[in-house]
This record gives sequence, structure tokens and C-alpha cells, in this order.
Amino acid sequence: MLRWNGFLDRSYGWSSAITILTGVLAHGTLSVGDNAYAAQKKVALFQHKTEALLKRGYVKLSGEDAVEFLVGNSVVIKKTDKPKGFPANDFDHRYYFTDRHTAYECVANDCWTQPWKVDREEICFEVPSVLCDSPAHRLYVAPRLFRSPHPDGRTGKIGIYLTSELIPHAVVKGNATITPLVDPNGAGKMIQVNSADLAQGISAVSEFSGGDKKAPIVGTRAIPFLIGNTFISGETVTDEHGDVRLCPVQGYYYSPDGRIITFNCHHEQDRPDTWSMHMTHWKLASGRLCVEDLSGDGKFGCGDDFERVYLTPSDHPNEWLVVAEDFPRKTVGYAGNIFNFK
Repeated sequence: MLRWNGFLDRSYGWSSAITILTGVLAHGTLSVGDNAYAAQKKVALFQHKTEALLKRGYVKLSGEDAVEFLVGNSVVIKKTDKPKGFPANDFDHRYYFTDRHTAYECVANDCWTQPWKVDREEICFEVPSVLCDSPAHRLYVAPRLFRSPHPDGRTGKIGIYLTSELIPHAVVKGNATITPLVDPNGAGKMIQVNSADLAQGISAVSEFSGGDKKAPIVGTRAIPFLIGNTFISGETVTDEHGDVRLCPVQGYYYSPDGRIITFNCHHEQDRPDTWSMHMTHWKLASGRLCVEDLSGDGKFGCGDDFERVYLTPSDHPNEWLVVAEDFPRKTVGYAGNIFNFK
């Protein structure tokens, strides 16, 4: 349905997030590939900032104080923050700390969740391949947190997030990211239609590759099934209490505000589920649905390629489900915003 420069690859969000994350784990720090001697020599070229910040009235935070200071606020790491002589990042990075365990990181149009914690003075992020308890990870990331003596009401800056003991980044009040917050316990009801209501479309039945019947709904008749609804693959996970919840490998939500949130859920045993999201847009032009290119460059494609869903029989007589034929699997339509994206 979303045939527009890679939209058919619904695994994009997670793989993209991991690629970006593993490439910039040391955001504002030295490359993990540098040996210890080279790293120490390079750091020695720059004056450490901790003492200077304390003299200016900043308060160094650790433990519970650091956690409480970050929750509900953001860290903004700009690619221009690094001093000359350090490898530059290609993009700005923004972190929003929603609670004591989960942070959202955003780079360009991509956002993802990741676990975080504070151990004494150190703030640590985890990704599947790197744990906070890894000595190498702690050595190279090791950011420190400082509360400003005079919060800036104009910019929202309330503190400093210091990496490598010398590169300051802004801590700002509230959510400074573009991330749509996700409710991982979301639940919803599949969209069902009565065969009598769409008899003409159902008469043109063919089959999906797996043999299931499908009846195409194309053009402007498909738009109401898309806008405001969520399409997901059917994966679920079971928690330690035996409760089952949705954790789709592929999904997207057409928000009524004009965003298309492409998302997926990544599950690992004994670890929190990780969600990744990619944001583009849709619009109506002369009554037709237009979808922005995956790159988010403002270019839109319009017409039947983007106005297409299918009906497939449900387990109930005369009731059909709404699905989309996305690569590599079908996604089923659910009524509304089932993961409460906001």
C-alpha cells in the first residue's frame, strides 16, 4: 500500500535505529576504536570542564538527584557541540527521559526507545549489543550531569550534560524531541465490515500469496479505512506474569494530524521491549491521498498506489477484516490509535 521509495520494507525503523545507535554510542565522546593511550592523549589536549562549571555555580548531580532531574526533561546533543579535533556527528541527537527506566532518542526523522539508568555519577544507555555493566561502555560514555544555577526561561535550558569531562550539551525542560510517545500495552479491535456494505468490492475476490481470499478496495473508498487507524502484523509476547501483549514487527499509524508513524517492536528475553518509529506525512490533494517519501524530504506521491486496502474473511460469517499487503507480510487494520501515539 505505501509504495514510495522503500515504504514496502517495514523492518526499516528498527534496523535503521540500531545502525545509527551503534555508530554513535559515544555521542560526544571518543571512538571506542581508539586505544586507551590515544584517548587519554587526545583528551589531555582540552581543558576539563567540571571544575569550571562548579566555579560558575553549577551543581553536580548523581544518584537519585540525577534521575529526578532528567525525568520529564531532555538532553540535546548538537553536531556542533564537539570541539575542533573531535570526529563530528552527522546529525543532532535528542533524548527525552519519560520515566526512570525509559528514554526516547531521536535522530532526524527516526526515534527509538532504550533503557537507561544512573549509577552514582554516571548516566548509561543500553542497546541490545551494549550493556551498562560493560567496562568498555562505562569507560567511553560516562556522561555527567550538572544543574544550572539560573535556568534560562527563554531557551528552556536547565543544566549541562557533560561527556568526556569536556564537551557540554544542553539539558532542556520538557520534551525537546519529535518522538511520538508509545503505550506498549496498547490494545484494540480489528476493523470489521459487513459483506453487504461492500458487496461490489467483495465480488472481485482473488487470493493473497498464502491462499487467503482478498478483495481490493482502491481509490477514495480506501481512504476512510486508513486515516486515523493502525495497521500491524500479528506478533505478540508473553510477560513474566503470563499476560500477552502486542509487539508487532511491522506497523504504521495514519494520524489525523497528518503524520504517518511507521513503527516496530523488538523483543528480547529478559529485556524491555524496544520500539522504533519513523515519521513522515500524508495529505489530501484534490480529494486524493498523497504520501511523503520515506526520506521525509517533502516530496509526495499520490493516487491509487497509496489508496489501497484489502478485505479478507474473518472467523465470523459475513464479516471481513481490513488488511494491507505490505512486504514481507500482511498487516491487519485496527480501529483508532491503538498504541496511543501522541
